Amino acid sequence: MRSPNSSNVLQIVAGVYLIYLAYKLFTEGILQGEMTGGMFFVGIIASAVFVVLGGIFAGKSLYQMMRPQDEEESLEETPAEEENAAEALSAQEDLQTAQPEAGEEAASEETDSPADTGSGE
Repeated sequence: MRSPNSSNVLQIVAGVYLIYLAYKLFTEGILQGEMTGGMFFVGIIASAVFVVLGGIFAGKSLYQMMRPQDEEESLEETPAEEENAAEALSAQEDLQTAQPEAGEEAASEETDSPADTGSGE
């Protein structure tokens, strides 16, 4: 099974590489004048997209790598939440079993009284 940190490290490397590509594209292609006309604008847009995507990849992965301490704390809270959920479920089951008993009493009262069938001749 793959470690979550290995995935985060790979995303950080990909993000940094995208930022590097944006830098190289901007400095060598745009600033040195190798891109002119329509390619100039395409180079600017591509550089901006690479910087944004690289920042998102690297930033998200760094955030996830810094966060495991918070996840351990939330895992400690889950048994109490599970206990509360179990209590709520048992209370709901008690209500469901109590409701049919009331319905059965009403049904038994109806069968004890004579029913008017409409053929009262």
